Amino acid sequence: MKFLLILPCLLLFSKCAQIQSDFRDAAITANGGGNCRTYPTGYTTGGNAYTCSWNGTALQLTCTGPTTTGTIQYPSLQKFIDEPKVVGRFFLNKITITGSGPSTSTYSYDASDRLTGISVSAPSLTSMTYSYSAFDAQGRPTSGQYNISASGFNCVNANIVRSYNDSARTMTEAITGGTGLLCFAITTTSTFDAETGIDTLVVASPGGTTTKTVTGKAQVCL
Repeated sequence: MKFLLILPCLLLFSKCAQIQSDFRDAAITANGGGNCRTYPTGYTTGGNAYTCSWNGTALQLTCTGPTTTGTIQYPSLQKFIDEPKVVGRFFLNKITITGSGPSTSTYSYDASDRLTGISVSAPSLTSMTYSYSAFDAQGRPTSGQYNISASGFNCVNANIVRSYNDSARTMTEAITGGTGLLCFAITTTSTFDAETGIDTLVVASPGGTTTKTVTGKAQVCL
């Protein structure tokens, strides 16, 4: 798994761009039919195995690996079920990572349930935010700004461009420009499996490639 590390700066930028993806995308699964959702009960990545469970009372999906636990908080069961119906559209409230590389990512939405911002906090960060201001017809972000401050260095007002290919089930996010020593161009493309919806392939340039293999599945319904 890839988590936030403060140094070196180039790797920091890459990991910052992907920090939401590992546990968030473990939750992105295809609609299981009717008013149901299929989600992974386990997956492997980078040689490590993770087990996942859904808590319907707390509305949380929790995935635990060798050194890290990630918990994804949802506002309702209906939002959890609806989320994977459109590739790249999210409804989660928060991702909390404990253990190695702890962090909290808080997601904000407008009245139309469109993602308008992500705020990331971590011991190595002063602040990190993604702000989205334009959307496509399905309510997915298409552009915005990225800002980060850490250890006296920063990147101010980098540009974010997101695009989607529904037939190929991909989401691409490119971050370019900005002012500061933590500004680096990075493009991340996530490919979502047609059956489970999980991002089985994430390619970040720079940053490398992450693959996931689902080892178990379960379903939750209203």
